[in-house]
Amino acid sequence: MIPKLSPRKCLLVHCCNERPNQELYTLILDGNDSFHQLKTFDFPLTSRSSDFFSVVGSCNGLICLSDDGQGGNMDDIYLWNPSIRKSVALPRYNVRVESHGPAMQCLGFGFDSVTDDFKVVRVVHVYEGEGCYWVPPEVEIYTLKTGNWRCISDKALPAMISKRYRQAYVNGAAHWMAYSQATQAAEFQPTILSFDMSGEVFNEILVPDSMDHGGFLLKSMILVVFKESLSLIEQCDCDCDCDYYPRCTMCHVKKREEEDRGTGWLSYLP
Repeated sequence: MIPKLSPRKCLLVHCCNERPNQELYTLILDGNDSFHQLKTFDFPLTSRSSDFFSVVGSCNGLICLSDDGQGGNMDDIYLWNPSIRKSVALPRYNVRVESHGPAMQCLGFGFDSVTDDFKVVRVVHVYEGEGCYWVPPEVEIYTLKTGNWRCISDKALPAMISKRYRQAYVNGAAHWMAYSQATQAAEFQPTILSFDMSGEVFNEILVPDSMDHGGFLLKSMILVVFKESLSLIEQCDCDCDCDYYPRCTMCHVKKREEEDRGTGWLSYLP
């Protein structure tokens, strides 16, 4: 039995063991100055590839998982409720290799408080050739109540999200690091792309001016949720003697009342 705790005080930790091939999900209580393990869940799914599942996101006790070790074109997507030990395999989406050719996808997961429904959004950049992907992307959305995918590509913005960028879900919207293009002839610029689960609309949020270092920006940024606010973690990209993973050099937190505007970033040093 899982204790009834505020979700703000709990962390779900995902660990992978290569030998044997095993995935572990552990619920941990986040205390003021310590962590306490509450429960380890039996993971009911098996990857069709040689890799492990990726966590797209979690919301209200439900976890969205992607078996994305299959080249990014044939990913299986699941919704899993570890509390009641049930999972649902999402049906095949409409934009597939068979119909559109090779593509790069990015996933988002969240809850629509207006319709009281869980949603998965799939942003797909179809491969054009010569290392280029189609912008704006194809977009489709799955709702748990209907059990179906539907196309909303007409709402897409001229921006590209790389497959490797995971969402930061806050205030009812999924957020990703992205590149945007003001016009077809313009160069791509770093931005934050958000998708509101209730309104089913995309928006752009400007990155802090101090962090707009040009094209390599996205390689040194991590988008996360910190103290219930959208936050950017800037990493060290220098040639100094760093560890394998770059060191955090700055954290920028978006003020909640200015979530959809390009101002209102607060900066913190570690």
